[in-house]
Amino acid sequence: MVRRILRYAERRLVKVRSIEGLVWAIEAIETVYLLRRRTHPEVPNRSDRNRHTMVEAAVVVLFEGFTEPSPSTHR
Repeated sequence: MVRRILRYAERRLVKVRSIEGLVWAIEAIETVYLLRRRTHPEVPNRSDRNRHTMVEAAVVVLFEGFTEPSPSTHR
């Protein structure tokens, strides 16, 4: 599934990163999100001006940090 997302986004993993590492990091964000929701349910649901929640923004930043544009699509 991650490979399909990478293909669709026209991105590839940075050489020092792995799919396993990306999945582990996303799981870590989600785990903290679920724990935080138990004690302060309003915090994780806050959104920015684009209506993205904090967890959504964190996953996007993580994905961009683990990947780079594919050479075939980056001109």
